[in-house]
Amino acid sequence: MNQSWQNFKADLESIGEADLTHLQYEEMAAYVDGKCDDVEREIIDSHISICNFCADELRDLKEFSGTVIIPKNVEVALPAKVSFWQGVTSFWSPASKRFWIAGLSFAALLIIGISVVLISKHSKPDVALAPPLPNKSDNPPAAATGAPPTVSIPDQIVATLKDNSGEITLSQSGGLNGLENLSESERQIVKDALQTEKVSLPSDIKTLIGKAGTLMGEPDSGPAFKVLRPLGTVVQTDRPSFQWQKLEGSTIYTITIFDPNFNKVADSGPLQTTTWRSNVSLKSGATYLWQVTAVKDGKEITVPAAPAPEAKFRVVSRSVSEELNQIKQQSGSSHLVMGTFYAKNGLLDDAEKEFQALVAANPDSAVAKKLLSSVRGVRH
Repeated sequence: MNQSWQNFKADLESIGEADLTHLQYEEMAAYVDGKCDDVEREIIDSHISICNFCADELRDLKEFSGTVIIPKNVEVALPAKVSFWQGVTSFWSPASKRFWIAGLSFAALLIIGISVVLISKHSKPDVALAPPLPNKSDNPPAAATGAPPTVSIPDQIVATLKDNSGEITLSQSGGLNGLENLSESERQIVKDALQTEKVSLPSDIKTLIGKAGTLMGEPDSGPAFKVLRPLGTVVQTDRPSFQWQKLEGSTIYTITIFDPNFNKVADSGPLQTTTWRSNVSLKSGATYLWQVTAVKDGKEITVPAAPAPEAKFRVVSRSVSEELNQIKQQSGSSHLVMGTFYAKNGLLDDAEKEFQALVAANPDSAVAKKLLSSVRGVRH
């Protein structure tokens, strides 16, 4: 029985000192300065007799203040550290009952709260917490780095085109969507065309556009008509089609094809139409010149004639032809892609047709119109 009583006393002492409400600084300052009334002083004396923490604090405050102003005939004697049980017997005075009641009430509430938490923990199944969401920002928090927070700006779409292959978009940061089957280098060529709003051309295209000169004969003073195509371009086939304007009053036309040394390669013979397809296969990668001769009133009129530029074209090489066919398959016959790569390889007539189709599908697109103008402007 005596051992149980000692254990209970030790437990009560540890709980009481841990959970006891401590004195406020203002109360201790008033105590040291002698500004407490008799009741307040008795309460504080009783408290520090059982609370080592407040007794130490009050002792430090007294030493720091240096002097203590106290009422006459009142001696301030801070007790040495005493045991908890001794403090209980001296503390239980009529003036300090309210202090004890408050402290014991707080301890009771604390014990009840701990019991509720323990009961709840054992009565409810554990709930697995979801892992924290990953931080989408690559930047560390501003508080950790001291830098101002980074504002994330959405990547805006700057160009959208409806195409034969679907929808193609270009973002402000340069992201190109809708042409995932192309290689990275091919995608970059299309991206450059969209960003600059003009096509890339081969360095030797100007040699096909030609310069003013006389191909065969002297300039004619009669009514003029023009050759139309192929003119200053590369053609896909080795048997290209030729087209020219009609000359009023003429019903007979003859087409002649020459090599760069003005050797005749082929001629059409007399025609009554304004179109003709070559009757011989031309060499891959070779450059040719051509003329149309019309007969009017028994007189021959040949175009182009000086000072008009020579009508030149080149047959596409086999390697470029194979590359273009592969790109066509990968892009789903995209008008944007094929127009860009036709222009890049000098096939200006084919590029113009592709961009015309792109403009027709996107009549309000400024970039589609500018791409078409950049091809047309090469020969005008």
